[in-house]
Amino acid sequence: MPAPDQSSHNSSSPTMLHHFPSELWDAILDLVWSADLAADPALEKGQRRDASCPAPAIHACAAVCKAWLPRARHCSFSRLRIGDGLRSPLLFGDVVSHPLCTFRSSVLYLVLRGEDLDEECSDLSHVWPYTYLLQTLFSLEFERVNLRTASTPVDRPIFSAQAIPSGITTLDIYSTSYDTFLQLAECISHCQRLQCLFLSSLECDDWDVSEVLARQLPVPRTLQEFHLHWHEPALQPLLNWLCPHPGALELRTLLLRCVGYNSNVLYASTFVQNAGRSIETLLVEIPAGDYPPRDEGIAKFCEQGGLSTLTSLRVLTICGQLSGETWISGIDGTPRDIPLWTSRYINSLPPACPVSECRFKIQFHLLEHWNVFAWQEALEAIGRRFPLLNRVVWTLTLGDSPSDCDVDGIRGRARELVAMAIKKSVDVLFTVELAYIERI
Repeated sequence: MPAPDQSSHNSSSPTMLHHFPSELWDAILDLVWSADLAADPALEKGQRRDASCPAPAIHACAAVCKAWLPRARHCSFSRLRIGDGLRSPLLFGDVVSHPLCTFRSSVLYLVLRGEDLDEECSDLSHVWPYTYLLQTLFSLEFERVNLRTASTPVDRPIFSAQAIPSGITTLDIYSTSYDTFLQLAECISHCQRLQCLFLSSLECDDWDVSEVLARQLPVPRTLQEFHLHWHEPALQPLLNWLCPHPGALELRTLLLRCVGYNSNVLYASTFVQNAGRSIETLLVEIPAGDYPPRDEGIAKFCEQGGLSTLTSLRVLTICGQLSGETWISGIDGTPRDIPLWTSRYINSLPPACPVSECRFKIQFHLLEHWNVFAWQEALEAIGRRFPLLNRVVWTLTLGDSPSDCDVDGIRGRARELVAMAIKKSVDVLFTVELAYIERI
C-alpha cells in the first residue's frame, strides 16, 4: 500500500474532495488494523516492530492520515473503538505513536471494550502507555473492562488514572472492574475538566476506603451532568465523595435509573437532595418488567423526599417501556405500571415546581397498552405541580413496523389525555422513532 503523494493532496488543492469518503477512511483503518498485514515477515515470529521501524502497512496508513488530516474531523474517524471484536489493542501503540500518524489529533471519541474481562485486560494493557497521545480527545468510554491489577500480566503496563487524557469532558464507565474505590475516584479526580459522568454496573473488590483518603482527591467542579444507576449499595462511598453536603456539587442535568433493591435507597436519596438545588433537567428511567424490589425501591425513594430539593427544575423527562405483559393494561392500581410510578415521582417534587416542559419517552407496542386511568392521574399530578407548564412533548418509541393507524391513534389518545387532565392551555408536540435495544 504505497504512501500517497502529499503534494497532490494539499488541503488547498481544488481537486481535493470537501469530505474524505468515510467508507474509504474505514477501509484504510481496517487494513492497517489487520494483524496479518501489520506483521513484518522479515521479523522472527513473535517479534513486533516499534515506532522507529514500523510495519509497511502502518507506515502507509500514517502517510495517508497526515495527507488527509485537514479533513479528518469531518470523517467517521473522529470515533475510535478498541477491543473485543473491534480494532486490535495490540497495534494501537504502533499506530498512534508513529511520527507521521498525526490523525491522533482528530480522534474525539474513544471506546475501550473488553467483553471477556480476564482475557481482554491483557490486550487492553497495550493501550495504556499511548492513550495520552490523543491530544484532542474529549469523550472516553470503558465498556466491560477489567482494570484489576491482578488480572494484568507481569510484563504489561498496569492501568492508572494518568492513562486517561486529563482534558476529557465526558467519562462513561460501564460494567468495569477495579481493585478499590480509591482507584475509581482517582480516575474521576484526574479529569478536572469533566462535565458529564456516566456510571453503571461497577465492580470493586474493596469499597471500604476511609473518608480521609477520599477527601484528599478533588472533585471536578466542572461536573454538570451525572447519570445515577442506583442499584449497588457499594456506590455509597462514591456518592458521599462526589457530594458530601448540600451545594457541594452544582449539577445541571441528572438521570435517575432504579434497577435495584429497596435497601439501597437512602444513599441515592441523600445524594439527590444534596445536589438537587441546581438541577434544571431531570430524566427518570423506569425499566420495564415485573420486578418488585425495584418497585419498593422507587416507593421508598419518593417517601424519603429524594426529589424534594429540586427547586430549579425546568425540564422533566420520563422514560419507560410498556411491554405486552397483562399487568400493563390493568386498571387495578398495580404499582408496577409506568404511569403510576410517574405520579409517585412527580408528587415527590417540591410544590409549585418551576417546570415549563414535560417530556415522555415511552415505548408502545399497541394502542391498547394505554392505561387511561393511570395516565390521567399522572397528568393531573403534572397540572397541579407545574403551574408554569407550557409544553408537553411525547417521544413515542414504537415497536416494530408500526401502522399509520396505531401512530394516529396514539397521538389522538395522548392529546385527549392532556386536554382532559391539565386544566390549562399547553402545547402538545410529538416525535416518533423506532424501538431501540437498551444496554443493560
